[in-house]
Amino acid sequence: MSNGTNNTSCRLAKLPSYAHYLTPESNVEHFTDLQAGGEKTANNNHFVAEGVETTKVLLASSVEVVSVLLKETLFYEDPANFLSHIAEHRPGDKANFDVIIASSRQLKEVCGYEISRGCLSCGVIPSYASDEGFLFELFGKRQAERQAERQAERQALVEEGRVESGPTTRPRPRPRPRPRPRPLRVIALDKITDCSNLGSIIRCASAFSFDAIVLSRDCCDAFYRRTVRVSMGHVFRVPVVRVERLKDTLKGMKERFGVSNLATVVDDESVFLDELKGGDLEGGYCVVFGNEGFGIRDEVARVCDKKVKIRMSEEVDSLSIAIAAGIFCNGCKLFTPKSTKSFFLLMNNPSSSSTAAIASSTSLNSTVALLAYPIGGPIVTATTSPKTLMFASTSGEVT
Repeated sequence: MSNGTNNTSCRLAKLPSYAHYLTPESNVEHFTDLQAGGEKTANNNHFVAEGVETTKVLLASSVEVVSVLLKETLFYEDPANFLSHIAEHRPGDKANFDVIIASSRQLKEVCGYEISRGCLSCGVIPSYASDEGFLFELFGKRQAERQAERQAERQALVEEGRVESGPTTRPRPRPRPRPRPRPLRVIALDKITDCSNLGSIIRCASAFSFDAIVLSRDCCDAFYRRTVRVSMGHVFRVPVVRVERLKDTLKGMKERFGVSNLATVVDDESVFLDELKGGDLEGGYCVVFGNEGFGIRDEVARVCDKKVKIRMSEEVDSLSIAIAAGIFCNGCKLFTPKSTKSFFLLMNNPSSSSTAAIASSTSLNSTVALLAYPIGGPIVTATTSPKTLMFASTSGEVT
């Protein structure tokens, strides 16, 4: 018997109950729909995700999975090794979906085109995708968590600041620095029409730990194949919720949770992103982006608290919305409370006139340089010695 036959026999012997090799009886209807160029399956309640990493993010999420169609090597072998990945993230009864193993030729026959990534998956669109009630419930939970963190922080400082009793009075110890509870972070999109842009914005939101994305009713679909692919599966990590009246949702966020709504608008009334202060965003914020061609509608902009724009060279009048979203996501994060285990500062480069943003841990040996944002706001100068780092801010906003 050949080695190839032996390997196949061994693999069949350890094949889990949820997996099988493709046969004429296999249910692949969600994938054959792709031959007609369909974005979603016929009943419009399902989505299709393409690629190894995207499918892995799906499996690691709480989104319901229907089936996975993939090449044999991806199931058994590293680095993909879906067998191990499913055992880790969907153990036991949680693996309640089909894994269908096929050859490259069979994949092409099913889908109608060459599947270069060797993997497709199908899932059920989450019910929260059109449930505004879920959105406000989520915000309520985040607010409660933040209040609990604040209470725990205050209690810890009281306990650490006690005067020790004894024959001699010892000085009150200095409280140990602790992370501050982070504010609610939201992105709202007003009539975004390009799926690639939406996918990129979702990925940015996930990268910078945003809590949710709100879509106006006329935005493109977060669960289109292209959107899911460009998001690299992060649409399964960040809740994306479509609402009927975006302006009413923004007003509700402000009234119920104290969220500051920031309209990304380029006009004379707008402040520059680097002019924001920590207090402007400490209660939570929602960054609102408008249509790629026409921007934010007036009715939406009117309910926002501030108009904000990016400081750019005079030779450039605009950026693509996906790039702008990344800058705003990171820029707003720089002006909100941060963990005292790390800090951000702007340091003048002695060898040039440029200014860079530096992120450093408490160890000077692990300093990492980041070009975080075009500089035009508060400047921090720094001097270092082998054991100390001293810095001073012209505005007091950077800590």
